[in-house]
Amino acid sequence: MKGKKMNKKVVYGAFTGALVVASVGLTLSVTNSRYARADEASAPAATLAANNLTSELVDETVYVFLGTDGSVKKTISSDWTKNDLGADVYSKNEGKVSTPIEMKITYFLDGKEVSADDIRGRSGQVKIRYDYTNTERVNGMYVPYAVLSGAVLPNEHFTNVKVTNGRLVNDGNRTVVVGLALPGMKENLGVSANIPEYVEIEAEAKEFKMEMTATVATSKVFADIDTSALNSIDSLSAQLNTLVSSMEQLMDGSAKLRDGLSELDSKIGVLADGVSQLKNGSLQLVAGMESLQGGAYNALTGAKQLDAGIDQTISGINTLASNLATLDQNSATLKSGVQTLISAVFAEINDSRNPLLQGVTIENYREKFANAIATLTQMGDTENAEKMKNTAEKIGQQIGLYQGIIQYIDGASTIAQGAAGIDLSGLKDGSAQLVNGLGELYAGTDTLYTGMQSLDAGISNLESNVPALTDGVNKLADGSRVLTDGLSQFNAEGVQKLVSLYNGDVKALVNRIQSMVSLAKNSNTKVKYIYRTAEI
Repeated sequence: MKGKKMNKKVVYGAFTGALVVASVGLTLSVTNSRYARADEASAPAATLAANNLTSELVDETVYVFLGTDGSVKKTISSDWTKNDLGADVYSKNEGKVSTPIEMKITYFLDGKEVSADDIRGRSGQVKIRYDYTNTERVNGMYVPYAVLSGAVLPNEHFTNVKVTNGRLVNDGNRTVVVGLALPGMKENLGVSANIPEYVEIEAEAKEFKMEMTATVATSKVFADIDTSALNSIDSLSAQLNTLVSSMEQLMDGSAKLRDGLSELDSKIGVLADGVSQLKNGSLQLVAGMESLQGGAYNALTGAKQLDAGIDQTISGINTLASNLATLDQNSATLKSGVQTLISAVFAEINDSRNPLLQGVTIENYREKFANAIATLTQMGDTENAEKMKNTAEKIGQQIGLYQGIIQYIDGASTIAQGAAGIDLSGLKDGSAQLVNGLGELYAGTDTLYTGMQSLDAGISNLESNVPALTDGVNKLADGSRVLTDGLSQFNAEGVQKLVSLYNGDVKALVNRIQSMVSLAKNSNTKVKYIYRTAEI
């Protein structure tokens, strides 16, 4: 069955309504004379205990005395029982008693957190926050407790009082603040509703002074909730299924018509935007084609200049190759003459009949001269050693020059041979093809530009007719919505108000409420906890 989120809120609202009524009764009961009864309990309890009479617990109140920050200082348990004779017996015991609710009290002055000692006697914007933590859990569910905190704020010290999760009563002399919190309830019910888990008081303070505050925590209000009415909710399921099925068939045709026209209506705006974008794109495309056409013309002109440059390059290379060929023919003669000069130099050295230089060749002349210089130096003939050194340097420079000429001749010959092998026919052919291709591209861009201008005119005509098309589709869609809305109103105000009482979410919530109330009934509902904070 289809359901809505509001269904869960219906059950939750009924549950919390019953809780509020029960909480008001609890608040009234807490204002009775229990403090007096607790104080009067000691003597009768001792007397009855001596008589060994059995007693049944009627009511137990645990008084928890807190520091200004919420820390536990002392606990007193006050019991009201009836003995076998039907007499009321009151007893009081002081000791450490575990409490199901922990409190934390935080103070703020002008937006900054301060301690109770720091805020005493101060003036300014104050905030007092009471945070409650449920510590009693059974099988993964918190034992439900309603927590009510009350404070009395004299008007001479506090003005413009506000409270979060509570109510205010001002009698002209003082403001009474009562706050309600349900710690652990949100987790128990598994809902995202704004269930109060803290109480916060804000006010303008003048010489801050605060009397004691009282807080009551009890699970009795939950145990007293009657959940029998929730048990009959399942009987509605079959009948509501039939009703919903019939209504769904009636609305199905209307919904399909509405959805189709609504989709068309929603897309007509997209179509209008698309036509507008198409028009803008067409204008950009026409402008781009103009740029492309200009670029093609420039490219064609450049290609023609490149082709002419290639012709000039080929002519220059051919001339260079011819000159290099002539140089290559003469290089052999020049190289032979240089080699003759080198041979003459070494022949002259050998003819000098200097025993230190006999057998000198181009391969060993450096080593021969070095050994000769070293020998003359050892003999002490420094003058001839110096002359030998100078001669060696001149011969080395001369031989280096001759060898450089030979290398130059060899290089020129290599260049001549390489130039003779250059073939530029492929480059020339490619240049000619490039010129022809760019010519065809330029002609094609001219044709494309003319076509784009025609397309732009057609898009302009389409754009001018879009408003009339949009208006017609809008009117058709509006008519379908009127039909569907009429059926939807009948469904919402008639059928769904019944359906909203039951769905899967509500059933789950009902089960949680029943489990929680059952948990409260099984707990010790005869015990309530009254927390009292110290005055500031």
